[in-house]
Amino acid sequence: ARRVVDGVRTDFPAFKAVLVVVAKGNGKTEMAAGHLMAAMSNPTKRLQFASSAPDGRLSQVVFERMRVMCKTLNESHGDGVEWQARGGTTLAIPGKIRHGDCEFTTLPCTDKALDGRMDRLIIADEVSRMEKGLGRLITGLAKSPKSQLLAITTPDSEQRTRPIWAYWDACEKALEQGQPLPAGWFALLYGIDQDDAADDPAAWPKAHPSLGVTTQPADIEANARTQLASGDPKQIAEFETDRKS
Repeated sequence: ARRVVDGVRTDFPAFKAVLVVVAKGNGKTEMAAGHLMAAMSNPTKRLQFASSAPDGRLSQVVFERMRVMCKTLNESHGDGVEWQARGGTTLAIPGKIRHGDCEFTTLPCTDKALDGRMDRLIIADEVSRMEKGLGRLITGLAKSPKSQLLAITTPDSEQRTRPIWAYWDACEKALEQGQPLPAGWFALLYGIDQDDAADDPAAWPKAHPSLGVTTQPADIEANARTQLASGDPKQIAEFETDRKS
């Protein structure tokens, strides 16, 4: 509030946690990787960053995006300090990025691995599927005034049973009622309205803010034909859930 109202720059984040809910294909992973790379751009700062996801395969996705960015930056010669990417070759080996004194690592989604983390920025990828670790992450935010959490996810049919739901639900209700968001939180919740039909192209932009850029209407239409016409309850539920927050 001080930063916005008084126009005063501070070293402390405006929000401790940001929740982004959006349908598949809208670039949320690329956004997270880009934020991490930008935060690591000054090689003279000694900062730690991390990402975690519900399973080993997902935990490496952000790292793989960053690895490609490292190669591009090194080829452009950037600031003269090499971006180093290593590991991530198997699910058991964490991916690591180093730029000067800045370091990023992937972490398993367990209470033990995420306990006591005080990273400058940590990504919780597919947080709607996380059953463990989130509570420890949020506790860690309170230990360091500069630590931040970026929680990104697509909707999930079981999201209401997961630890993130209490925060998600509070943010959604605040937005619907025009009330302030929970202290320290900011949320971007994209999804079709409850009375929208999931196969209605007019409703798709609500769940796909980058429609026509990172995802195309023809692709969604093809998925609708395949999944909704399959007769498989799981396929139908997946298509519908992916577009509802």
